[in-house]
Amino acid sequence: ERLPLRSHTVAGAPAKWDHPCDGIAAAFGPHMAPLAGKILRYYVRSPVRHNYFVVLPAIALLMHGRGTPEATFLFALGVAPALGFGSTIPIAMNLFGFDGRGLRRYFLLPIRAADAFRTVALAGLLPGALLVPVALVAWLAFAPIHTDWRMLTALVCAGFGGLLFLQAIGLWTTLLSPRAIPFRVAFGNRLSFAANALMFVTMGILFGLPWALTTLGFETVVRAWWVAPWVLVGAAAFYVATVEVGGMVFVARREHIIALLEEGT
Repeated sequence: ERLPLRSHTVAGAPAKWDHPCDGIAAAFGPHMAPLAGKILRYYVRSPVRHNYFVVLPAIALLMHGRGTPEATFLFALGVAPALGFGSTIPIAMNLFGFDGRGLRRYFLLPIRAADAFRTVALAGLLPGALLVPVALVAWLAFAPIHTDWRMLTALVCAGFGGLLFLQAIGLWTTLLSPRAIPFRVAFGNRLSFAANALMFVTMGILFGLPWALTTLGFETVVRAWWVAPWVLVGAAAFYVATVEVGGMVFVARREHIIALLEEGT
């Protein structure tokens, strides 16, 4: 009776990771792929996925009745920077919100904490980036005006440049003002005050861009198409710098970030 119980082993099938998220996450390498796959699943399984069915129709509705084809293009160019980020705001401004108390597990992974932050940041960039080419194809299919290479360049650079810039800002609110969010809820005001304030200010500025571009005029904007690539380069540099510095901030503030998340769980 004092002998330990005999353990029984059961042969099982090997684990399979064949979800599309895992295929995409494999690009992050064997060490980072599981973490990247988890982040991508947040977007696929959480209510934020419904935003993809709302953002483009909402922009198309606002675009309707702009008067002239030129005004329609200026409106599309003005809202392009907010397109990818606007579809993922509830997570992008608060990347660790779904983790809650589970954020402590990040520091048990066999990788550096700074690398874990960079993986989360880069994985969170993909869902919004996928929407930009979809919107571009929709524009080319239904645009009321002929789109030449200059206009196309401006649209592409505005879409990806705005995404990179706003995602970088979202990383700072993730680090400085996080809040735990239940997974199966409508998001709304579940973000922290700082995240909400920054979101509304940023989105207000971006949706003011169509008015600014209309003031400049269609011909002036098209002639100045070369500004758009430089804006993209600047936004990319800002994003890369944020990811690098943010990794160090994540390590330095980890206990404070965990405490803020645990307050809301």
